[in-house]
Amino acid sequence: MVCKDIEDLIPAYVLDALSPEETLQVESHLEGCPWCSALVREQREVVANLVLGVEQVSPPERILARIMEEVAPPPHSRDVTPTAPGRQPRRRPVSVLTAFAYAAAPIALLLLGGVLAFTLRTSGKMDDLKETNQALTEQVAGLQRGNVTLSQELALLRDGSNLVAQKVSELTELNEDSSMVAEVAEKVNRLTEGNDAVTAEVFELSLGNESLSQQMDDLTASGEQLLEVLRTQRSMIYMLTLPDTRALNLEAQEGATSQGSLMFSFDKQRSVFVATGLEPLPPTRRYDIWLRKGDTDFNLGSLFIDETGWGVALLDPDHTMAEYQWIGVTVESTSRFQQPTGEELVLWGYLSSADSVGP
Repeated sequence: MVCKDIEDLIPAYVLDALSPEETLQVESHLEGCPWCSALVREQREVVANLVLGVEQVSPPERILARIMEEVAPPPHSRDVTPTAPGRQPRRRPVSVLTAFAYAAAPIALLLLGGVLAFTLRTSGKMDDLKETNQALTEQVAGLQRGNVTLSQELALLRDGSNLVAQKVSELTELNEDSSMVAEVAEKVNRLTEGNDAVTAEVFELSLGNESLSQQMDDLTASGEQLLEVLRTQRSMIYMLTLPDTRALNLEAQEGATSQGSLMFSFDKQRSVFVATGLEPLPPTRRYDIWLRKGDTDFNLGSLFIDETGWGVALLDPDHTMAEYQWIGVTVESTSRFQQPTGEELVLWGYLSSADSVGP
């Protein structure tokens, strides 16, 4: 079975919902496929984080009552104990953990289904991109082989033209039959015309080859961008599943439409920054992200936005987030790399005011 078929079975395999035959097929494939093995590990981590990261809460009384009605044994199997006259039978207390299990299980399954569906869609796009790249590579190889063949034929035609020209020269010198000389000259002209046509075809094929090469470069760049988006989205999903994840909504200038949010944990270095509503900048300007520790500002790189003003960045500073007090986004000149000017502060916030958003 190929990777695409195995990827369709991985969600059920992680949940132990496959038949013995399908389970054996998946495990046999995983022994020699690091890509599918990594996908299994990632989905198992997501399932584990979803199960362990759910906070226990007390459900409403009406939900407890309905759950107990559904799980109560039939009337004929209940033990009826006579009660003293004037006394009401005592209700058995309901376990909060039991009620929580019934209430939280559908939510966890919905979250898991969403994550698995996203992973499968992304894997399908990557497979389509690989197939397109392979098809274009085969087309370019075929054109290159055709170029070699045409070059060989062109060399043969040139050799033939030189030979005919040599014979015409010899016939002219000997002053033989003029009609034969004219016929040979006409053949030379036809060969020359054919040579020009072949040269034009070779030139057109060369242009087509360059166009296909450019398409392959564009597809490669698109694939790299897709992989980068996939890595960032995985990091965002991982941050959201951590129980100690915090969110910090940044402040903006009065009247501005820009917004920013930072997802991080105080005891970790890596964090995710998302911004919307930012205005496009000219080529000489850029958005830079800064973290402040004491009196020193550290540049964490530039924030690249699309035409809608949306951008996302994966931050990886040298220290844990607990050692920084402030984060900001400024507009800087492309010629500056050391310290922010502070003249165009777009977004800012203090890490101590972040609230926890983990499960």
